[in-house]
Amino acid sequence: MRHRVLVVDDEPTILAALERFLRLRGFDVVCVRDLESATHALTAGAFAVAIVDVHLGPDAERAGLEVVSRARAQPEPARVIVLTAHGSPELEREARERGADAFLAKPVPLSEVTAVVGALLGDSGQAGP
Repeated sequence: MRHRVLVVDDEPTILAALERFLRLRGFDVVCVRDLESATHALTAGAFAVAIVDVHLGPDAERAGLEVVSRARAQPEPARVIVLTAHGSPELEREARERGADAFLAKPVPLSEVTAVVGALLGDSGQAGP
């Protein structure tokens, strides 16, 4: 079974890197850059995992936290990884209160992100055949 992964980040280079890395490991990947697009993607279909940056642009410094809440509120809730360069203990606490399963600080090796995805899915991080 191929797992669907939603990646939400306002940085095109991060989106491209995560998309390529995850696709090469067999995941179906949807990448979006803002809260509105993330909300649309979440309501359009279920995701096994959402990888979400907190800071989604100059006018959306904490919009990623709302994505966390919306991902967890879906009929088939996604597991959520917060991946941010703007972390703090308070931000991590709020993200976890909203349902985040993991909180990673950028920069982080892509292999570590995939390992966390795999742990959340109960496998080695591979999407399956």
